[in-house]
Amino acid sequence: MKYEHGPEGAPELTLESPLTGGTASWRYDLYNRAENKMLRFQRGNYSYVVFNIWSAPNSDLTGARDFSGVLVFKAGKEISRRFCNDGGVFETEIDLSMMPDAGDKLSKLIANIEEPKAADD
Repeated sequence: MKYEHGPEGAPELTLESPLTGGTASWRYDLYNRAENKMLRFQRGNYSYVVFNIWSAPNSDLTGARDFSGVLVFKAGKEISRRFCNDGGVFETEIDLSMMPDAGDKLSKLIANIEEPKAADD
């Protein structure tokens, strides 16, 4: 499995891991009208978390969320947070359920990420 971050053909970051027995883990949290997806890669003392957060609008058509990004941790401390420019889509044709679960701690962290502000806010 491979993840690349950055421009197509010239990524800033490339992460690879076999699906089983590797350094990657997966988490998918499904809620009523919302979902969080995350894929974590370990590389030495660093951990990279690719995520997507989505929720449908509430009854007054506010509160919808759809954004993606990458978190970078060093020795368990977050050192970088980057968001995709256009919301992003987290899709795969691979059955990620065979991978280890990334855990509740990561799940709670992802659920509390604030949506990035628009450039003109």
